[in-house]
Amino acid sequence: MTATKTLSQIITRARRRTDMVTGAAGDWISDDEAKELANSCLAQLWGLLLRCRGHEHYIAQHDFQTASGTSDYTLPVDFLMARKVLASGDRGHWIPCRQWDFDSVDRLLSADRGGDAGNIRYRAQGAVLSLLPQPASVFDVRVYYYPRFVELEEDGDTFDGVNGWEEWAAIKMAEFLAIKDGSDPSSLIAERKELEAQIIAIATRRSTEPARIQDTRRDHVFRWGNEDTDFGGIRYDTG
Repeated sequence: MTATKTLSQIITRARRRTDMVTGAAGDWISDDEAKELANSCLAQLWGLLLRCRGHEHYIAQHDFQTASGTSDYTLPVDFLMARKVLASGDRGHWIPCRQWDFDSVDRLLSADRGGDAGNIRYRAQGAVLSLLPQPASVFDVRVYYYPRFVELEEDGDTFDGVNGWEEWAAIKMAEFLAIKDGSDPSSLIAERKELEAQIIAIATRRSTEPARIQDTRRDHVFRWGNEDTDFGGIRYDTG
């Protein structure tokens, strides 16, 4: 069950920590300024949680079909970065795609074989996902991605701190309020750093499954132009 907190609740928590809730103390910072500051702190928390295995917290999915002769496909408006891209090959098997880089773009653009689910590579460029070699057929593509942080505007808008970790943003906001008030924020900073260490320790490893060695070698060798390319190697997966 998700335990979310509203924008109003997060701001109130920050105000309480600096005794800026009601009266003249509450007027020390306007509601608009408080919302702007809260969103800034929540965006920083969002980035922290994405770095700590964000795919287990906020992963989103986008599916589309290719069109023959088309390389660029529009990404969702909330797209921040790709976590994994898959293409659906023969018999509905999903094949992981690698990201193309500019060292290989000339070869991919000159490939004597059009792009298909078995040899396609991707790269997020601005608002589009660019696939090379250029698709020569219609097939399904699935993009798992990290969405960007969307600012909370209304008092009732909610944020999912996963495990009550929105408190990090409330403390961070309280630090700014304390500084604005001329107070010493050192105790708040220490408390936030302690909570941050807990977030990293827990969020980075949500599974108790032991670490394992994972074989990442592909079962096929694909040909681009005159060059055979296989994807071999071993990845250490921390679970």
